[in-house]
Amino acid sequence: MSSETLEHLQILGVRHPDQRMIELIEDYANEDIERVFHESPVKDSPLWKYGLLMLVRNPVGIWVGFVGWMLNCSTHLLSGLIQLVSDGSSEIGRKTTSKTPCYLGAESISGKYGVELESVDVSPVDRVNMTPVYTSVLSWISIFWLVISVFAIPTRGIFALTSAIGMLLFGGFAKKQAGDYKRKPRNEHMYSRISRSCCENSCSNVALITGQKHVEGVAARADTDGVEYETYWLADVADLKEIDSTAD
Repeated sequence: MSSETLEHLQILGVRHPDQRMIELIEDYANEDIERVFHESPVKDSPLWKYGLLMLVRNPVGIWVGFVGWMLNCSTHLLSGLIQLVSDGSSEIGRKTTSKTPCYLGAESISGKYGVELESVDVSPVDRVNMTPVYTSVLSWISIFWLVISVFAIPTRGIFALTSAIGMLLFGGFAKKQAGDYKRKPRNEHMYSRISRSCCENSCSNVALITGQKHVEGVAARADTDGVEYETYWLADVADLKEIDSTAD
């Protein structure tokens, strides 16, 4: 879809679970934006449907996702405890909310500037459906190998352990490859949603808050339409600020 009213797109690249993103989004978002968009699904998917489809398309991904979920929960718990000790209980609610910091930042500037907040990404089910066939095939091969190593090989203990480690490593690799594969259509989907929304709501100056890996792809799409854009990698900004403060 060609952009009819979209003239300027500010793209704020974030690291989703990073608490520092809230303040940086508030600092870097342009004051004259007319609408803010966020890389969250336009529509939710039933958990059972998502889980079943994930099991079929990428079973190893479930294993990797579970490990990642456990690590994420541990990180949030540790972060919450540190915040509780350092700042007191008054701030703990903000730190332990189920919303990601970048979404909280989007909500903040939406309220601050009195503009609508809109989600623009594909649904979780649609994202799983984008999984390339080769990832599905390799994922199932890994599952079969684990089953064989556990039940069919006499010295299955060591094989089961190595297979589980191998599955985790492969799962991480497969997740990255699948993510790279899905990124281009997701960028296209997000940009198209932004462009369509601007036409429907008569907006010309808007902001998108998205993961840093989407910044270049969305910017390139805007450039193709002749839309002016500006890009920021806020996680890098946060890291540099932290380095500078440590050096001081």
